[in-house]
Amino acid sequence: MSQESLKLSEMQRRGSLRLRLEERVQIGQSGKQYCDAVSYDISESGISVKSHDFIPEKTVVNIILNHSNKPLNLEGIVAWVSGKNSSDQYKMGIKITNPCGELTNIYEYLLRIT
Repeated sequence: MSQESLKLSEMQRRGSLRLRLEERVQIGQSGKQYCDAVSYDISESGISVKSHDFIPEKTVVNIILNHSNKPLNLEGIVAWVSGKNSSDQYKMGIKITNPCGELTNIYEYLLRIT
């Protein structure tokens, strides 16, 4: 299957492509301490991250994405969590509940250069 076919298949399944984006991220809840994480991919509707801290599924979170030294504040809900991997980190998928223009700009930029 060609790269273009794989992209089309993923877009049909997810509604948008997941694009690689490794950036520092902070995740937390209002009134609680934030934890450090690193994003590893992003789509128009979500972001996947790795963190040493466990955040349960269905937790509403605030996300600070430090893209190009310009913090982007997002809100989301933890959609899934996988166990710790070899680097002793959890992987989490977070569905963005307040998409903003800046997130769309980042996604469209990554889509153009991929």
